[in-house]
Amino acid sequence: MNGHYDHCRFPDTGDEKDCHCEIERYKRAVGITLGILLFQLIAVWFSNNLALRADTFHASSDLIVNIASLIIACICLKITKRKEGFIRGLFACLGTLLLFIGGLHVLSEAQERLINPAIFIVWPVMLVAMAGAAGNYLVHKILGAAPEKHRSSTHEVLSAHVLSDLFCSLAVIASAVIIFFSGWTKADPYISILLAGYIFFLSGRLFSKFLNETRRYRLLSFILVFVAGLSFGQYSVITGTLLFLSGFCFGTKHEECCH
Repeated sequence: MNGHYDHCRFPDTGDEKDCHCEIERYKRAVGITLGILLFQLIAVWFSNNLALRADTFHASSDLIVNIASLIIACICLKITKRKEGFIRGLFACLGTLLLFIGGLHVLSEAQERLINPAIFIVWPVMLVAMAGAAGNYLVHKILGAAPEKHRSSTHEVLSAHVLSDLFCSLAVIASAVIIFFSGWTKADPYISILLAGYIFFLSGRLFSKFLNETRRYRLLSFILVFVAGLSFGQYSVITGTLLFLSGFCFGTKHEECCH
């Protein structure tokens, strides 16, 4: 029904306060993401796969962002548009920062695994990753069905986290296949490095998209991005920040072209 659920009263009343579809959408996303996380935590306990650990880290951050999105959607039904813009803008800033930190985590783990390669059982890891990919794709479809009026900065941040987690699962599958057929164990960290680069670029592009909404947080965000990276080592923060800025510049140019 035009992106609305069957029990939604908005199509009949025309009152936005009667539409709880955003809340319902995020509830479903939370349930699926929680299931993925629990399943992956069990798998990580029995395996020793870097990409799967990174995937589980992103599932954890996705769950945090999912729950935060649900809380924000509930709050925004009861406050003014001005306060809603402030809350969603702040969340967009923090959500993008969390995405960037996730990329730093992946890159840091990849660096460690290049120095100290580890052996793991391929098939269990691949099956878990396939289940994670299926769950993330389902969440991606749920979010993609949202009507235009629900595609706020909250929706965009959550969608970016889900998409990055989906690619994490695909990275696990790719590394497992390569290792199974070739025995090249370094496929795991190298694919993780490529994945980290994509996450950095995505977070930079996402931040540029929210520039107007988060203008008052711009300087603070860049400081937080840099400080957060310091804990992951010089190489990680330099690489991550450069890719973040390239994504930021690309997103800015894209917005200018669109307008």
